[in-house]
Amino acid sequence: MSASLESFVQSGRYVIRQYHDSQYPKGAGYFEVAPDPASGFSVVGSGVPSGSMAPTGSLDRLVFVSGSNQGWHVYAESTSDIAAMVAAGRLRLSGSL
Repeated sequence: MSASLESFVQSGRYVIRQYHDSQYPKGAGYFEVAPDPASGFSVVGSGVPSGSMAPTGSLDRLVFVSGSNQGWHVYAESTSDIAAMVAAGRLRLSGSL
């Protein structure tokens, strides 16, 4: 998606969910960007383990977070991993933008 990120953002074909992250209670939040299936972006990134050259699989969400040292950054994540963090109580849905 990185080559098409600008057109994706301008399209508005996504939903943004904001979560409170209990591991970073003073942070700006955990923002999940879920592409509309009609947007053409069902795979937004892939995970590559440290020291590996091969991806582990496709990821279907973008996540935006802000840290005190790094500032805002974005990475790809899977729906199932986000759901697991919600089920474990780490993430709590704050609302949708």
